[in-house]
Amino acid sequence: MKIHELREVQERIDRALAAVSVCAGKDWSQSYTFESGEPHEYRLRGIKSLVQFEDELLNAFVWIWSMKDYLKEEAARSGKIPEEIERIASATTALKLVSDIANGAKHGSLNKSRSGSFASLGNIGVSIPQKAIGSIKFGAFDVLSDIKRPELAEFRADVCSHDGKVLGGAISVLQEAIGAWERDAIPYLESAQQGAAVNRSYRAGN
Repeated sequence: MKIHELREVQERIDRALAAVSVCAGKDWSQSYTFESGEPHEYRLRGIKSLVQFEDELLNAFVWIWSMKDYLKEEAARSGKIPEEIERIASATTALKLVSDIANGAKHGSLNKSRSGSFASLGNIGVSIPQKAIGSIKFGAFDVLSDIKRPELAEFRADVCSHDGKVLGGAISVLQEAIGAWERDAIPYLESAQQGAAVNRSYRAGN
């Protein structure tokens, strides 16, 4: 694993986050049954579903946490201490939360929690302002909303503890985790490569 390969992983993460930020999508619907037992279906056209949004978020969490393995591999290759990458992960709240969510997504459940909170995604939703809606059609048992400006919608999700406490916004946690890798881990590895380059130059001079 080389630094440029780590950059490729970072680019993959960038693409994952870009997908999260896109609001447009195919039609989707959500059913609701009133207390009277009467079912209604609410359909939205032109905006991605909450399921797709959650899938994209989880993909970003998984890739950001996967950086740890790439970083540890590079640390070992360059003569640095891989455990330092683990230390960085365990010392950063956002990375610990990312670990919980990524491992929960990959394995279906968590037997242990790096954060101690057994964090997961929660409060997933979307706010659609009136000016984003092109038209609304009412049927006998359904409502169709045609979203003409999906970019105005605001998708949201929180990172929550096992007892439902909100620990932070999902996007904010992802950004903080990326910042920790870039602030602490990447410079740690780049210093090793710079040192190796100096040593090679010294040996060549002698």
